[in-house]
Amino acid sequence: MEGLRRNVKDSLFTYYFSDPKHALEMYKALFPEDKNVTAADIQIVTLTNVLAAGMYNDLGFLVKDRMIILVEAQSSYSENITLRLLFYIAGTYREFVEKSRSDIYGMKKVWIPKPEFFVVYTGREKTPDQIPDELCLSDLFAAGSTGPKDDISLELRVKILTYTGTNNIKDQYIRFCQIADEQRVKYPDDKRKAAEETVRICIEEGVMAVFLGERRREVVDIMEFLFTDEEINRMREHSLREEGSKARLVEMIGNMLKKGRTPEEISDFCGIPLKVLK
Repeated sequence: MEGLRRNVKDSLFTYYFSDPKHALEMYKALFPEDKNVTAADIQIVTLTNVLAAGMYNDLGFLVKDRMIILVEAQSSYSENITLRLLFYIAGTYREFVEKSRSDIYGMKKVWIPKPEFFVVYTGREKTPDQIPDELCLSDLFAAGSTGPKDDISLELRVKILTYTGTNNIKDQYIRFCQIADEQRVKYPDDKRKAAEETVRICIEEGVMAVFLGERRREVVDIMEFLFTDEEINRMREHSLREEGSKARLVEMIGNMLKKGRTPEEISDFCGIPLKVLK
């Protein structure tokens, strides 16, 4: 694992599964019938800055003729994830074609890997029996269409992965997230303590134990950053709700700046922390 590196905006999800060994474990959990795949067959193809807002929690990896796209849904999932993944796979294919120097305008058929979409649901907002097995892009079309769904030419299906108690790599990651949520509630004012306790408990339970033992400090740093970022986002959302809408808030702040108000004065007036306002 010495070759594993992280971007400062990586989520733990991308940091963990960007290791080909862990990506291979996930692949085997998803496709147990494919027994001849090794870590050497795994090629990480994750895009950066694709519809990214805040943390990156999307992961793409190529395995022979399959393009696996994994997305983490932390507290909840949205049926709109299918549209997000449509944009994601379009960008991934574009990058794939450019790197392979395929001529999409030529007569020769261009080969592209088969896409497989998965959402790993790590929250407790819904129980597994309340979550569908898959989401379909066509559901978004049907929502605004009076015609039959089978008339829709474009489809994208996303399988939903939940905790099943099998203790495979997917279940261990979900269990890690559950423990993290519990510790965050237990230590609301000490993000680092919550992160440290999460790692300690997981190692004791044998959840991602090897990885957490080897990368304890890095994992704690990532979690502390994530916990803090999530709190800032909640504060921002609260402020936006109080003002009615983001557009109204931005307009008000702009007018205050034009009138010579300082960021500190605007922060006090709006009730928005200065670091969030900046």
